[in-house]
Amino acid sequence: MDTNISTSEERVTQIFRLVGQPNRVRILLELGRDEACVCHLEAKLGLRQATISQHLTALKEGGLVLSRRERRYIFHRLADPALLEIIRLAARAAGVAVEEL
Repeated sequence: MDTNISTSEERVTQIFRLVGQPNRVRILLELGRDEACVCHLEAKLGLRQATISQHLTALKEGGLVLSRRERRYIFHRLADPALLEIIRLAARAAGVAVEEL
């Protein structure tokens, strides 16, 4: 997380800002299943590589996603699996069945 954010409320708000886009939710849900490289996310989500990379950059800068290099691939994973629970609770509050995600 950004250490320049001063209050607890602001830190929580930052998480919601980062997760507040449908493609980012999709990426986080996919990374909640298993770590993946951009090429795997591209195949699973049907999004362009550039789009996925931009979202991953924001999620990494926000501390929600971690990365590791293995040879020529960079694999991404959730920094904290509790993010999935936040998404599930938001889905429930919105009246969306978790299975729809």
